[in-house]
Amino acid sequence: MGPYGSGKTQTLYFLEYYLKTQPPNSAKGAPRTLYVTIEMRGNSNAAHLHMQLMEALGKDTVAVWVRKLFR
Repeated sequence: MGPYGSGKTQTLYFLEYYLKTQPPNSAKGAPRTLYVTIEMRGNSNAAHLHMQLMEALGKDTVAVWVRKLFR
């Protein structure tokens, strides 16, 4: 969410590279990155983004990830 050309995509690619090459010590396993196509409008907010991400990933996928965190 920001103006065209402000570096949003480049920032995301950098975060992907950083997580793959220097995973945090707190990570349980190797961090994974994925690309999700979501629909955003000019008046969208963080709650809308979160809802779109959860719908794109699916409840079962998120549930598995959460269970793995608390093993």
